[in-house]
Amino acid sequence: MLEYIQGYSVIPIEILCCKIFFETFCKNKRKIKFLSNILFWGALCSLIYFFAILLNDFFIIKEICVINIIALMARYYWKITYIRSYSLAIIFQSLVLFADYVTATIDRSVLTYEPETGTGQALVILLSKTVLFLLVVFIRTLFKNQQLEYLEDIGWLKFLFFPMFTICIIAALISNSYFIENERQGQLFWMLAFGMTGLNIYLFYFIQDTAKRERMVQEKRIFEIEADNQLKLYESISASVEEQQKISHEYQNQLMCIQVLIQREEYKKLKEYIEEITGSVLQNLDYINTNNIIINAILNEKYKQAQEKGIAIVFKISDLTYISMKDQDVALLLSNLLNNAIEACQKCKNKKIIKCKLVLENNNMIISVRNTYDGNIRFVDGNYLTTKKQDTSKHGLGMKNMIQVIDNYGGIYSIRHTEKEFIFSIIIPQEKRKYSAEKG
Repeated sequence: MLEYIQGYSVIPIEILCCKIFFETFCKNKRKIKFLSNILFWGALCSLIYFFAILLNDFFIIKEICVINIIALMARYYWKITYIRSYSLAIIFQSLVLFADYVTATIDRSVLTYEPETGTGQALVILLSKTVLFLLVVFIRTLFKNQQLEYLEDIGWLKFLFFPMFTICIIAALISNSYFIENERQGQLFWMLAFGMTGLNIYLFYFIQDTAKRERMVQEKRIFEIEADNQLKLYESISASVEEQQKISHEYQNQLMCIQVLIQREEYKKLKEYIEEITGSVLQNLDYINTNNIIINAILNEKYKQAQEKGIAIVFKISDLTYISMKDQDVALLLSNLLNNAIEACQKCKNKKIIKCKLVLENNNMIISVRNTYDGNIRFVDGNYLTTKKQDTSKHGLGMKNMIQVIDNYGGIYSIRHTEKEFIFSIIIPQEKRKYSAEKG
C-alpha cells in the first residue's frame, strides 16, 4: 500500500513540471475557478497514474497514452491548436525520459547501493523528478515570458542552485539507503526527499509571483510617467491657447490705437508705438509651425525651455499634417527625447547645442535628436541610463517607453554617441493611404 502512495505522490510533481513547461510557451486564455482548477489537475494526475499502473509492462503504449492525455489537456486548458499541443506534449515527455536517463546514469556511475527495499527505488524516482524540474526551469529561463522579464538572470541562477543542491541531497540519501533498518526509517528518508522536491516547486511559484508583482510596479511607474507627460502636454497646449487668445485681444486694442493715431496724424508717436509693439508681438508668437497642433505645442515649449537655459536649439522640420501616429505616442517620443537632450546640455560647460530633425520622407517619419553632452554616459546591462539624481526609481523607464512605442509601429531606432554628441535617431513607417488621399 505504501508503494502505491509513494508512486502516486510523485505524479503531481511531474504534472506541475508539465504545467510550468507549457506556461513557458502558452498563455492561459481560460478563467477557471480555484476549486475547478484543483479538480482538473487532480483528475489528470489520477488518469496518468492509472495508465502508468495499467500499462507498466507496455512502455511504448504507455508513452503514447500519456502524450495523448497531456496534449488533450493542453488543448482544453490553454486553447491552443492540436499541432502545438501535441508538439509540446512530445517535447515534454522527451524531457521526462531524458531526466530518467540522467538519473539512471547517475545511479549506475556515481551511487553505490543495493535497492533491496522499495525506499531506494522511490528515492530514485524522486531524483528523476527533481532532475526534470531542473530541466524545465532551465528552459523557462531561456524562454522568459512577460511575467519573468523583470527578474534578473542572477536571481534565476541563485534559484537554480537550490534544485541542484536538492539533487545532491537525494543522491546522498540513495547512497545511504542500505543503512535503513526498518520501514519507519525508510519513510523518514522518503519524506525528507519528497519535502525538498516539493519545496523547490513552492519556491519557483513564490519567485514567479514576486516577479509578477515587480512587473505590476514597473507598469504603474510607466503609467505615472505617461500620465505626467500627458498632463504637461495638455497644460502646454492650454497655456498656448490662452496666450493666443490674449494676443488676439491685445491685437484688436493695438489696431484701435494705430487707427486713432493715424486719424490724428501723429505719425511720430505712431512710429514709436509700432516699434514698441512689434517686439512684443514677435516675442509672443510661436516660432515653430508643423501644421500639427500637438507637435507645435511640444516643440515651441521645449524651444522656450532651451532658450531660458542658454541652450541653442536648431530644428529641421516638414509638414506633419498627415502623420499616422497617435498624439500620445508622438508626445511621448518628442517629450522624452528633448527632455533628455536639454538635461544633457545643461551639464555642458562649453557648447550647449541641440539639433532636432522631424520630417516625412518616403512615407517614413524621421526623428533625430543630436545634443552635446559632458562626456559622461551611464550604462546598465548595456543600455543607456539617465544621469538625473531625482526619481531614481524611474531610471531607464523613459527609454523603455520610447522603444516600446517604436516597436508598436514597426519602426527602427539607433542610439550612438561620439566624444561630443549624443544621437538618437528613429524611423517610423507611415500609412500610405493618407498621403495618396491628400495628393488626389
